[in-house]
Amino acid sequence: MMRRLPDRSPPSRRKSGFDSRRIVGDFNLGPSKAERLLKLPGRPQANEGSIPSGSTVIKEMEDLRRFIELVLEDIRSAPGFNIDVMKKFKTVPEIYNYVKQFLKPMGRGSSRMTYLLSSRKILKVAKNDAGLSQNEAEVDVFTNPSTKDVVARIFDYDPQNKWLVSELVKPLSWDQFEHITRWGWQEFVDCLKSKLQGGGFQEKDVPQHMRKWFNAVVEMAQANKLSLGDLKVDDHWGKTSDNRIVLLDYGLTYDVGDKHYVGQYPQNFVGVSKTNHNKENTDDVDWNDLDWGDTFKV
Repeated sequence: MMRRLPDRSPPSRRKSGFDSRRIVGDFNLGPSKAERLLKLPGRPQANEGSIPSGSTVIKEMEDLRRFIELVLEDIRSAPGFNIDVMKKFKTVPEIYNYVKQFLKPMGRGSSRMTYLLSSRKILKVAKNDAGLSQNEAEVDVFTNPSTKDVVARIFDYDPQNKWLVSELVKPLSWDQFEHITRWGWQEFVDCLKSKLQGGGFQEKDVPQHMRKWFNAVVEMAQANKLSLGDLKVDDHWGKTSDNRIVLLDYGLTYDVGDKHYVGQYPQNFVGVSKTNHNKENTDDVDWNDLDWGDTFKV
């Protein structure tokens, strides 16, 4: 049974009474796509005959805007690719061979391939047993109630962990991290190490405006037994389209590392490319096409 993915959208996007199903008929999306697009969690339906307040109208307009964005994103997604078709394949090589016909590869790690789905989403496909474990670990981390909104969101995933659909995150350099957060990268790493390893951490070393975010990162790392080695790598952190600083690659927990990376190297499934790079990132994305700005939201 698939675990229910938590709704971490902003509250203003969860409490509206807008019923977007009323306009589905205007789009020739087919039942499965329309159903997927309209899974906006926590949408109580408006009471018939009620007169909406000004705040309700604003929220409904926000919902309408988001729904239109989802429709346009679906239309702009890679032509020919259909996630419902991909879900029918039973083996990783079958999925891999289907996906590579339509989607642009973004990165090749030791255990997973990453593909660009749209301006907001990516697809991660396992290449070997380590990739299956990393996909499973990311779902576990994301669905853990102790995990705050400091990791890339997961929108969909395979119950057998062959693939998952995650949030597109723009990697940050040290300078970009410091510019956006107004906190030095090395200072962040030093505080993280001292907090997680018991090295004389002092709260005053964390800027006031970053304490809520930092504490959420620490709680997430401790609750999920994440490797400190992953947390202190700069290109494992990035900025989302809604201006959150998040961990974009969080599948290498201590359990996964002990199982797959001690004294051995993961072997790919038969029929899957053996080409590897050092990271599963977004080197081939034209970030200039995505006007995400340079602000930061805690």
